[in-house]
Amino acid sequence: MKTTTLDIYNLLVAAGIEREKAEPLAKEILSRDEAAKTLATKEDISDIKDQMRSGIMWVAGLLIGQIAISTAIINIMFQVYTA
Repeated sequence: MKTTTLDIYNLLVAAGIEREKAEPLAKEILSRDEAAKTLATKEDISDIKDQMRSGIMWVAGLLIGQIAISTAIINIMFQVYTA
C-alpha cells in the first residue's frame, strides 16, 4: 500500500487533530517510499563503515612509510655531515 500525504492528512484529522495543524504535519511526515529513498539502512551504514576502515588502513600505511623514509633521510644526512 502506497501512503500519500493525503492519506496521512486524513488519518491525522480522523485522530482528532485540527485541520490547520494536520496539513503541515502531513507534509512533513515521510511516507515509506520517501523514507526508503532518503534514510540510510543498516546495510548502507555497514558499507560506509567498511569504506572508512579501508581508508584508515591506507592512511596508516602511508604514515608508516613516510616515517620510514624520513628516518632514512635523517640517518643519511647525519652520516654525511658527521663524517
